[in-house]
Amino acid sequence: GTMTGKIQDSADGSTGWADVTGGGFTAVAQAVSKQVLTINRDGIKRYIRFVGTIAASGTTTYSVNGYGLKKYG
Repeated sequence: GTMTGKIQDSADGSTGWADVTGGGFTAVAQAVSKQVLTINRDGIKRYIRFVGTIAASGTTTYSVNGYGLKKYG
């Protein structure tokens, strides 16, 4: 299968989900892939989620990890 993914944000966590600028992953077709996105926290709302889409047949295993770091200090 081929998988694509993106990060979305929402102010309340239940409605108004929208794609985050710079939050799209490159499509992967049955290959090993490690992708890292850096998103400015000031540009996103309170809640975030990952949305993955798997097309065609085959097995796709993925993991999404997120963490925050202080820019200074």
